[in-house]
Amino acid sequence: RRELDAAQRSQHDALQLFREVGDVRGQAFAVSELGTIARVRGELDAAQRSQHDALQLFREVGDVQCQAFAVSELGTIARVRGELGAAQRSQHDALQLFREVGSVRGQADAMSALGSIARVRGELDAAQRYQRDALQLYREVGDRLGQAYALTELGSIAQVRGELDAAQRYQHDALQLYREVGSVQGQADAMSALGSIARVRGELDAAQRYQHDALQLFREVGSVQGQANVFTELSKLAQMQKETKQAEAYAQEALQLFRELKVPEGQAEALRELGAIAEQTGDLVLAASYLQEALALLQAIGAKLDVTKTEELLKRVRAQQAAA
Repeated sequence: RRELDAAQRSQHDALQLFREVGDVRGQAFAVSELGTIARVRGELDAAQRSQHDALQLFREVGDVQCQAFAVSELGTIARVRGELGAAQRSQHDALQLFREVGSVRGQADAMSALGSIARVRGELDAAQRYQRDALQLYREVGDRLGQAYALTELGSIAQVRGELDAAQRYQHDALQLYREVGSVQGQADAMSALGSIARVRGELDAAQRYQHDALQLFREVGSVQGQANVFTELSKLAQMQKETKQAEAYAQEALQLFRELKVPEGQAEALRELGAIAEQTGDLVLAASYLQEALALLQAIGAKLDVTKTEELLKRVRAQQAAA
């Protein structure tokens, strides 16, 4: 958090200086950086405004590569909000602009973002192709941070497919790269992913250690969404350990944070966990209510695999209600 505060102050100071000397391109850079900082903090409205302003300034000075970056950032913001169609369009536009100016790294960023969108939609083959292509481009330009992110995404795809050994290898490789480049946020993401894999394997002590370590790192960098993701994972762990009250507390905390951030995908996952907990405690009416809300959110963003999973849970709960 302190690092983000310092970065924000530096960019505000830079913006003021660029305005004083009439440097439009410099203003655009500073405004765009402020937008990125706001996005990391979960301040999505402010992030979107900054990137729109930066895009306009970059257009004024004719900087196509920086226009592409701002468009890509707008796509990332839309992705976090669950606006997958808008996110995909922005990333396709950014990819085209990056190709026009010959930016290999920019193309890799856009491809990786398109892969993330495809993964959420349940289009796993397309997601894997995008990430593998992105990884190759990142390696060509020696971008280790980009490589780490693509590996993290490939690990997530492998986990969804049930390929846990491959998923673990990807996340371990990503974690090593994040450590080499000093990305605390990336280390936290990889640790949380490794914790999720350990949970699926039934290695609950290891899973808990990973999640608590990730939570500490997310707090250090001020990533509210990262903290919310961890709380969801800790809820799943607590359920497996039959700690129902703790599981519910974690899920409620995650839901509150995701609602504050306006992240529908996260809200839906937390609601699904609350539905599962309510089912365990025998409150089938509450369980159905949580699951219906989760299903509506997932259908709205087009998260096909999660829609199917939630429909199955809701069907089971309704069958129990009918039997009762």
